[in-house]
Amino acid sequence: MCAYELLMKLRERWIRLHSAMAGRTLGSYGGNGRIEYPVHINAPKNLSVGRDVVICSGTMLSCVKEWAGRGNFDGRIALGDRVVVREGVQISAAESVTIGNDTGLGRNVLISDHDHDYRLVDRAILENPITAPRPVIIEDGCYLGAMVRVAPGVRIGRHSTIGYASVVTRDIPPYSVAVGSPARVVRRYDFEKKLWESIDGKGFS
Repeated sequence: MCAYELLMKLRERWIRLHSAMAGRTLGSYGGNGRIEYPVHINAPKNLSVGRDVVICSGTMLSCVKEWAGRGNFDGRIALGDRVVVREGVQISAAESVTIGNDTGLGRNVLISDHDHDYRLVDRAILENPITAPRPVIIEDGCYLGAMVRVAPGVRIGRHSTIGYASVVTRDIPPYSVAVGSPARVVRRYDFEKKLWESIDGKGFS
């Protein structure tokens, strides 16, 4: 066995150990998952993770308790079964962010149920309070491409795809493809015709 193979074997053992240790700190953990190192988890008791979930290194999962000295938040994040969270994803919840089963989040996706306020001009923006949180729900079987931003209050319907670097500011219906900034639906699945149709009516299988 060469040095590289040995290093990879040791890395996998460490990841298994880290996954088990991290899982025990969470509000609930379905097990049989992969939680790589390093992962930042704020308020882990407010994070629930389903079974067979993959959370890659560099992920930040923040359940907000206070911001700029202001408390009274009880942010909660829920990841369903078989969710895949790629490197650099950031999820922040001051109320709730829910990710459904079998959903994939590409690299550097940002999901938040709140924003920074800016209206107190005598304070730096980082010292302003956060805006009132609005829950985010991403239903089962979705995929969000790399660098997607999901804004507060958005619901993404099941089996929908959000294209690379899109900014989702409004609800996306189930079985849709949405792209752009702000994201707009460009394709929908027609169950009667059994094909995906673009919004202009031109169908394709």
